[in-house]
Amino acid sequence: MTNLYIMELYLSTECNFFAS
Repeated sequence: MTNLYIMELYLSTECNFFAS
């Protein structure tokens, strides 16, 4: 996995967390 992929996954998780 690339760092970009991990960052993308992390950001989407953050967004889902704050959207809850």
